[in-house]
Amino acid sequence: MEGGTAIAGLFGHFNPSGRLTVSWPHHVGPCPCGTTRCRAHTTSATRICLTPASTPCSPSASVCRIARCAISAWNWRRQHWRNRRALEFVIRVNNRGNLPVEETVQCYLQDTYTSAIWPEKKLKAWQRVTLAPGEVRTVTFSLPYADLAFCNEDAEWVVEPGEFEILVGPSSRHKDLQRAAFVAK
Repeated sequence: MEGGTAIAGLFGHFNPSGRLTVSWPHHVGPCPCGTTRCRAHTTSATRICLTPASTPCSPSASVCRIARCAISAWNWRRQHWRNRRALEFVIRVNNRGNLPVEETVQCYLQDTYTSAIWPEKKLKAWQRVTLAPGEVRTVTFSLPYADLAFCNEDAEWVVEPGEFEILVGPSSRHKDLQRAAFVAK
């Protein structure tokens, strides 16, 4: 009885916006494929990090949709953490499709080089934006200084000076993410 509704959904009269909470592997070999990938160049030889054998078929936070959004135009409001204030930046999100869409803009943080194990990318913020066809909106992110901290071997939260990268995009896939580098002092 709902066959017509299903076909309408398949041919673009509905634009799904839900996100996967887990990663789906291509086959059972690389399970669990949701294991956090860590940077390979840590300074300690005793550190171990499980890395999946292959990339997942559908990584977490991905979505299958018809309409596509573009993320562009980074504008920094505050590019350095002076006096431990939050880093702020604004991006533009553009709905390039001809259907309304709910886009989840995700912001990841990556430490370029660290003395501790850091994930390849850590989800630090996200915002859900509803866009009409052709609409462009600005999204503001604010990352507090504490987001750079990790727990050292003395069980203290510390921030190491160095270069970090912010990655922003609609999913956790590297090809979907745009990068911007900054230095924490």
